[in-house]
Amino acid sequence: MPIRLRYVALLVGAGLSLRSLGLGALAFWQLHTAAAQLANYAACMAGPTGPQLVHRHPDQFAHLVRRRLIAAQPDVRPFASCLSTLDAVVGAARDARRAAHEARAGEYREYGALRGDSQPHHLGELAVDVGRIDQLRSAAWPFAPADVEPLFTPERAAKQSQHVPEPPRAARGRGLPAAELGYSTLRARATGQLLVAGRGANLRAFHSSDGGINWSALDEDASELGEIGGECSAADARSRFGLIHSGAQLRVESWVNGAPETSFPVAGGDSRLLSFACDAGAALAIVREEGARRPAFRICPHLAPCRNMSVPPLLRDVASEGVELSVGRVKGVAVISMARAGVVRVISSRDDGETWTPAVVAYDREEQDASRRSTPSHLLTVGSRVLLYAGSRDANEQYPVLSSGDFGASWQGQ
Repeated sequence: MPIRLRYVALLVGAGLSLRSLGLGALAFWQLHTAAAQLANYAACMAGPTGPQLVHRHPDQFAHLVRRRLIAAQPDVRPFASCLSTLDAVVGAARDARRAAHEARAGEYREYGALRGDSQPHHLGELAVDVGRIDQLRSAAWPFAPADVEPLFTPERAAKQSQHVPEPPRAARGRGLPAAELGYSTLRARATGQLLVAGRGANLRAFHSSDGGINWSALDEDASELGEIGGECSAADARSRFGLIHSGAQLRVESWVNGAPETSFPVAGGDSRLLSFACDAGAALAIVREEGARRPAFRICPHLAPCRNMSVPPLLRDVASEGVELSVGRVKGVAVISMARAGVVRVISSRDDGETWTPAVVAYDREEQDASRRSTPSHLLTVGSRVLLYAGSRDANEQYPVLSSGDFGASWQGQ
């Protein structure tokens, strides 16, 4: 019986169609598997919202990964636990990316570590390529769904990192200079707060009626301000401190009810004063002695000699450039801010340096409005609150300000 060519063509076409459908079905199964595996990895790297962002909004996913990195302590390996899900995402490239996932947070350039720019890793090493998902979606026709986002659902046993809250949005303040105020005196007035900094020809006075967010310069009777110029004191405190140069030494004087009681050296006369603050119980100073590679942290209890204050390891080998340090003192608590690469972290101690809290991210410039390029790196105590502000060379120019009512443990802005 003769075989007609059209039947052969039909059989071949049917076979090819079945083969194509089979390949499409296989690709559809692979698409499901790949999407679930990528969701597992995204949940581990960026938290609960990671799986829904990794494919459609990769920039937002990368932002959450960065936020998790910035919030980690410097010696923590924030992404090491995600190595078990890495194979499904990068395949043969796993070995090349393993080191980045096993790295400590402080080994990333974006972290803003205090020990210089020698960090070997950057966040680009953690970039996710979702090209395989798009290839499988095309190959899975006609089985692939119109919307693949529902496929990005992590498995029940998948590890999920904790959500890192968005940092507070800084308020806009104005009026204070960009440089450290050094020693200053705060006085309560019926109309707000009076802040007097410096002494003699360098004496400056400011007034705030909104708790320290905005300040205006005062041009009052120099004799009135001169009585409190050159001092460091908290509002309404009986005890006060003075900072003076006496030949080869920088000395801290203690005063009680307006009368000098003691005078002790805090640093050499050629040292550079980086920051100074006080409350009723003690004065704190950060100084860099001439020729010294790292700053010294000194505490001067009221009516007692100054001594070195113990600080955490991350502050013991601070880079000589690019790091701004500031100290505050409120109700017996020492507060230190550390600013580098647009990231400001804050620690505090309730026992004069014996123990310190973990570093808290108070400000991350990348999280703020693009117009806010200055970084708040100065601390100022106003009553029971601590302010973190940037200051400006122009009295009318706005700058970012945050405040804390719990000794730097948390921060609020606008």
